[in-house]
Amino acid sequence: MGAVTPMLVSAGAPTFSVKVRNVTDAPLDSILWTVVPFDRAGNIIPDGEEEGGYADPLNPIGPGEASELSFMVSSAEAARIKLVLKEVIFISPNPQGRDYPGLPQKWTNPYFDAELRTVRGIGVPE
Repeated sequence: MGAVTPMLVSAGAPTFSVKVRNVTDAPLDSILWTVVPFDRAGNIIPDGEEEGGYADPLNPIGPGEASELSFMVSSAEAARIKLVLKEVIFISPNPQGRDYPGLPQKWTNPYFDAELRTVRGIGVPE
């Protein structure tokens, strides 16, 4: 077997990290967000918005736990980003009892559109 060499994933896509803390009493299975990228001058990058997220049904983020997630954005000019939370999938206890697997339950951000409009209207994100 030959030597393992590192792979270049992307030469031009910046990587960002976000710390997610589960403040609920149910395991967090997945998150969906919209990324709004900003350049070094604090201007929104035209056509730079993209969907992103986290999903790990085998190892959900437990109640009170935190996880640091890293992801790339496709715009090479992105110096800063703002995330707008869109949906979260939690695992609720099964009403049939503990002998049965938990059930996914989706929460949709009721303020998503308004928050996205606000982010688009500002210069440098908080």
